[in-house]
Amino acid sequence: MKKLKVLIAIDEPELSKYIVREGCNFLDRENCEITLLNVSEITLAEEEYFYKEPQKFIEHEAEKAEFALIENYLEREGFNYQGFLYKEGNAANNIIKTVENEGFELVILGSHNKRRLERMFLGSVSYRVSRNCKSSVLVIKRQTKPQTVQNHNFSLLFAADSSEYCDYAAENLGYYIDKRRTLVSLLNVTVPIQQVIPTDAYIYTDIARILDESDMVARDILQNAAFKLLRQGFKINRKYFVTGDPAESIIKEAQNNNCDLIVMGSHGTSGMADWLIGSISASVYEYSPISMLIVKNIG
Repeated sequence: MKKLKVLIAIDEPELSKYIVREGCNFLDRENCEITLLNVSEITLAEEEYFYKEPQKFIEHEAEKAEFALIENYLEREGFNYQGFLYKEGNAANNIIKTVENEGFELVILGSHNKRRLERMFLGSVSYRVSRNCKSSVLVIKRQTKPQTVQNHNFSLLFAADSSEYCDYAAENLGYYIDKRRTLVSLLNVTVPIQQVIPTDAYIYTDIARILDESDMVARDILQNAAFKLLRQGFKINRKYFVTGDPAESIIKEAQNNNCDLIVMGSHGTSGMADWLIGSISASVYEYSPISMLIVKNIG
């Protein structure tokens, strides 16, 4: 069986330990290969600061020694650890380039949860990678409750819709995470009818019939996704649909179900319209305190 090539981007040592521990817990350790990547983004101002304060530079470099503890953790836990990559320059660009050049299929990285305006003008590594990287991306949120027991069972919310990206995610999810330890809540969110049909048009419309057809479509979407997941060996806890704002509903239901992970499908690249207007997956990424796996179809 082909093994999943995983790239874990690490930076500040303590956060990196958290990201590696939490991210790897979702993986099937028997069917993945893990490589660590650290990108140094020292600016000219920082170089000048280190020149004037050599002790600070020594302390900065000493932090990197803690990365060895992460390597030891991966080897001790039985992961197929492939090695450590070190690069200099822009972090997001280096991660994306490394994925493309070396064929990684999943990137794991942490989110510092920068505010919307800060991301728009300055960007954030996790946001840029999640939007522009062709591989699937697992973003570990710092607010996620820590899992002290490794190799434990976990729960996820799979957000199902009628898109081809959702179909791909449902068909291939077992390649990205350990299906034997996963309990799935399967959700479809329908848009409120008021956002589709103006209220002044109700008198000319059979609202009851439209609502019944909407419910039927939601059930078909859930059944289709459930079939694909069950065929891979996933266990489904529940499948249901709600009405509301898609991003808000996905986050709310993930919290209500006490999920460890949100899973959504997405395209492999994004255009300018996505950057300016946003998408459901981007909104969930932005506001959810729960870690998120974005499964991308780049075929």
